[in-house]
Amino acid sequence: MCPVRLGTVHTIPRNGDKMRVFLVERSILENALDVKNLDI
Repeated sequence: MCPVRLGTVHTIPRNGDKMRVFLVERSILENALDVKNLDI
């Protein structure tokens, strides 16, 4: 998780929580894809 990204999103008043969760899920998915690519 990137603290800068989370901090930036946290400053957004509207849909802040949703965006933060989305970014977290996205980063997790990206990390998972990177791992899969390394395994292949």
